[in-house]
Amino acid sequence: MHFCYPGYWTPTYIFVSLLFSYFLQAKIVIDLYVNGLERATLEGILFDAYPIISSQDNGLDSHDFNLPDFAKVDPLDPNALVKSISFVIEHYDTDEMRAAYRPFKEFVLSLRATSAIESSLIFQTSRRYQYQICTKDFSYNSPAALLGALSLFQRHPLSSIEIVVPSQNHALNSTRDVGFERYLRRHSPLLKKLQDFGLTNTQGGSIHHSLRIRGSHSSDPNIPSVVHGDYLIFADEPIMTTDGFQTPDGFRYAKFVEIEGWFLDFNNATIENARELLPSIGAVKNDRNRKQLVNQLSDVLPLRFFQYS
Repeated sequence: MHFCYPGYWTPTYIFVSLLFSYFLQAKIVIDLYVNGLERATLEGILFDAYPIISSQDNGLDSHDFNLPDFAKVDPLDPNALVKSISFVIEHYDTDEMRAAYRPFKEFVLSLRATSAIESSLIFQTSRRYQYQICTKDFSYNSPAALLGALSLFQRHPLSSIEIVVPSQNHALNSTRDVGFERYLRRHSPLLKKLQDFGLTNTQGGSIHHSLRIRGSHSSDPNIPSVVHGDYLIFADEPIMTTDGFQTPDGFRYAKFVEIEGWFLDFNNATIENARELLPSIGAVKNDRNRKQLVNQLSDVLPLRFFQYS
């Protein structure tokens, strides 16, 4: 009997090749630290390498790990592990062993179909929405518009968002927008994080970015610099994803219509229709929403970014 521990220091292209060969030879995959739906066990069962996992942590989840009782052992009891290994090896080629692991293997095979369906829904709905957020009279010191945008991307990752900040002319150089420059400078650490996510850059983004920031004097604040999706949603304050539809200040929406060019169709753009057509949004300034925003984003951003001024 041979044991193999695939180390994570191995370069990816070598590791994948080695792992494939390991699975082809393996009879058992052992994972005694189960803090989620672990890839090794999922991939192993596809090669008929039967999992033996910890009976603690996520190993207790019968949905993620619908395994026979003998396949879950106390990680602190080596005798139980040896007994389980011996039992699986002894009965490896039997119909009874294949039947015992069949529910888990069928669950793993279903994940591909589920993933394909969810990915399809993202592409069907995410690209439908474009947001034009005008931060009229909103403090340059507040990160609310950027945080709210990240919240919207979590629900619809393929949407397009443009944040328009109040412009301010430079006293000596009319080509400079010091209001826009001040906003970028004030939020450069957060913009750097958003740049790392591939959403924008520290200069406010370009037409190729999903998130763009510009000054209100650069062009008409009500006309987007990019046409993307089916609906353009306007708000005159920072907005975010919420559980139920709320009406932020300056809310309005229009449908993009293309006839020898494009124009915005505001016909039938009522609040009642918005509740049916549009995603659930609300104002960041709402105290309850702010708490919800922290819960939404605290796993991707440090808490220091949530300081409002």
